[in-house]
Amino acid sequence: MSSGKIKLRIFPDGRVEAEIDGIAGSGCTKFIPLVEQLVGGETIDSKRTENYFQDAVIGSEASEIETTRVKGSR
Repeated sequence: MSSGKIKLRIFPDGRVEAEIDGIAGSGCTKFIPLVEQLVGGETIDSKRTENYFQDAVIGSEASEIETTRVKGSR
């Protein structure tokens, strides 16, 4: 089973960027609702890398990074 990381960047203006690393293919998108729940916000923009469009390969070093900007609640 592969493992991944979620990295959050919180900016002074309340903007949050989440980077999901280590999940191949489109599997990273299932973490977007979790990130939204954690920060109490909603996704306003997503950027996918070329790895997003590759098939997940079991046992490989494939990785996926997705950066999601989340509008925090105030």
